[in-house]
Amino acid sequence: MSLKSRLKRFLVPRLRARGHLLIPAWRLPDLPLEEHLRAVIARYDVDVVIDVGANLGQFHDTVRYEVAFTGPIVSFEPVGDFRSQLKARRHTDPAWHIEPFALGSTNGSAEIHVMESPGLSSLKKPDLAAMRSLLPAPERTNIGKMENIEVRRLDEIAKRHPALSGARRALLKTDTQGFDLEVIRGAGAFLAHTVAVQIELSVLPIYANAPCYQDVIAELHEIGFDLSGMFPVTLDRDLRVIEFDGVFVRRPVPAPASAPFTASSSARTMT
Repeated sequence: MSLKSRLKRFLVPRLRARGHLLIPAWRLPDLPLEEHLRAVIARYDVDVVIDVGANLGQFHDTVRYEVAFTGPIVSFEPVGDFRSQLKARRHTDPAWHIEPFALGSTNGSAEIHVMESPGLSSLKKPDLAAMRSLLPAPERTNIGKMENIEVRRLDEIAKRHPALSGARRALLKTDTQGFDLEVIRGAGAFLAHTVAVQIELSVLPIYANAPCYQDVIAELHEIGFDLSGMFPVTLDRDLRVIEFDGVFVRRPVPAPASAPFTASSSARTMT
């Protein structure tokens, strides 16, 4: 372990215990979401994190090393090149499960657009004109290749998965560039064991037929999740939000209403 790593491991927890943070300036934009995830994981006693659209492992690294979640993380990444990079690092984290599927509302096969910029890869068709107009690195918005992948429903995988079959308080993160509602719909009965969802929400569309953020928020509200936080991901040159991460938490079940007080019930109590 390097001197820098040893100093970080020694100083960071001690500074945090005294109400201080030691972070590089480049991490400041990510800090609000990290601190919110820390609070959600603590409040809901999350026992497993599901990372859909793992890409190069960015969310795993955030949850494990910045948020300090110690439980199992299950990452789903269908693109072979990206998954190979994840597997090369898996030995560093024995509680990290890496699965070779995309998640959706139906089982089957599909073609994914693998973009030159890895974070833009999607089952949805990219709107290249919108990408080149809106994104900060338009030169990396070309389609690198198409790749055949397998799509599975989360509720079916969870029944037999060693880290998911016993889950009771899952945090489900999905970042699939416009395919996220399909992931939620395929979660089915597993949503009963999900206490929080982090999902990418589109404001200025850069994929064909991707749902807008209002529709995603409405559908999550309908199935029992309320908005907990909103965190911009990408802005265009005019500082308009292109997409943001939304964090949702399970709506509390209201306590049963007590019987209304009446004179007769008071009389029965006294007899």
